[in-house]
Amino acid sequence: PLTGLVGRTLSIDAETGASTALVRADRDWVGEPGQLEGAVELFVVQGELAVGGTRLGRLGYALLAADTSVELDTGAELLVMVDPERATGEPIIVDGERIPWEKELHGAPAGVGVKVLRSAEEEGPVALLVGNVPHYDSGPEFHECPEEILVLEGDVGNESVSVGPGDYLWRPEYITHGPYRSVRGLLVFLRGHGEIVAHWMDDPDATPEQNRAYAAALRAGQ
Repeated sequence: PLTGLVGRTLSIDAETGASTALVRADRDWVGEPGQLEGAVELFVVQGELAVGGTRLGRLGYALLAADTSVELDTGAELLVMVDPERATGEPIIVDGERIPWEKELHGAPAGVGVKVLRSAEEEGPVALLVGNVPHYDSGPEFHECPEEILVLEGDVGNESVSVGPGDYLWRPEYITHGPYRSVRGLLVFLRGHGEIVAHWMDDPDATPEQNRAYAAALRAGQ
């Protein structure tokens, strides 16, 4: 949707065409990406842009309406998330730097803060900023919906993998992940394809089938 910019596709759904890309403005750019059929979301990784006349800096988020204008400053870098199967609706523009951190949201334990950029809708994803303090240890967990994460600051990892700023991941639902450790602290942009809640458990080897059964038991009050 941002024709004329340099970009890299990070993930794409071959069935629906939904995609996430990281794009960069090598020069000032003006356009209306919301004219693309489907929903278009933007998240500012660095630099500044204007959405419908509202200036957004780093950590800004926008869900575009069909006629929203976008102006990118030279050097701006952003995630562009497109879903052709979701209709555009009322625009959402959020300054992620200014909204407060909250705790105990989406299953976040002590030491983890959450900023809600966009709450879950029946047909749409949730967009969050999630951070944890330095020297943070976490147990295994899973979510009941797919999630994608872009690491913005800090580090997180375990014995087999470690990620840092600029790293991206897409994870299916009910996949066990963790335990992990963050030495320098962590800040990520997290997009959940549904109402994302962290279910913490004891077994780091639990299968998706076991996690489905666990989640069903929770919903049944068992």
